Amino acid sequence: PPANVSQNKKYPLIIGPANYEWTPIAHGIFAQCLANSGCYVALVSYSWNENDIGTINAHTNKVIAVYDQLVAIANVDTNQVYLFSFSAGSVLTKTLVEQCPGRWHGILLFNPSELPELKRGMTARVLTTAGKVEKQEARFKECQEKLRQVNIPMKYYIHDDSGHIVRAQNGMYERTLLINDMVFGNW
Repeated sequence: PPANVSQNKKYPLIIGPANYEWTPIAHGIFAQCLANSGCYVALVSYSWNENDIGTINAHTNKVIAVYDQLVAIANVDTNQVYLFSFSAGSVLTKTLVEQCPGRWHGILLFNPSELPELKRGMTARVLTTAGKVEKQEARFKECQEKLRQVNIPMKYYIHDDSGHIVRAQNGMYERTLLINDMVFGNW
């Protein structure tokens, strides 16, 4: 729950898969920052098995169950629900956005392996980030243009001196600021 939660206020909700061996620190940093800033945050256990489509369906069901449970809390702002994912977890986010269009106010994709093919009304905004070594800028620009055509704003950020896994303190700080800007800033 948010730090210093008040029963007289509505708070955003952020849900994302978290279980990769190389991201628990990042998940913890982002979750704590968001909770301290005034969000409910749910990290849903997730492990990737690219050879079993059933894992995607099982994890999709888990996220929807967590969503259903948390939006029942009176001070969760159901108009401010976000999804986030890292790397292969973007497959799960893609599936959730396609299966439950309009439910998510925004999606945050960090080093995404897949970008969702969004249609008008599926989400209100998109943030993507990647390390410069991955050379994703052209891919992100193309996606940004497609989303502009259906009135979904997308911002992307490329972390200098980073690869697929953003480990540097500066990169973690940049990403934390981007997350907070998406949830609390002016888009």
